[in-house]
Amino acid sequence: MPDQCLTGAFLQLTAKRQALTTVRRGGTLVQVGNLPAGELPVAFNTIMAREITVRGAFRFSQEYHRAVELIASKKVDVLRLVTAQLLLNQAPEALRLALDRSQSIKVVLTGPD
Repeated sequence: MPDQCLTGAFLQLTAKRQALTTVRRGGTLVQVGNLPAGELPVAFNTIMAREITVRGAFRFSQEYHRAVELIASKKVDVLRLVTAQLLLNQAPEALRLALDRSQSIKVVLTGPD
């Protein structure tokens, strides 16, 4: 079982539920991005019983517009920020690398061709 699971705004609620049972006991679940409007059912018993840490990561939409402008104008070369590209099946290594700020800025996971 993985120590950490990431769920994105684009994933269905069933995937988020699955992440709660996939991450190891005492692991961390990270919700990346915005969620649909309204309230969502949360399995607090599962979180408590499995001692899971839940974290959120969110960026403001205004920042995206400015970032797109900077990238489009070539004032920012985002490719220089990518310090490593690993295949999806190397996700554990990618996470270790991403957590080591002395070794990486941005680690990208890619799928098979």
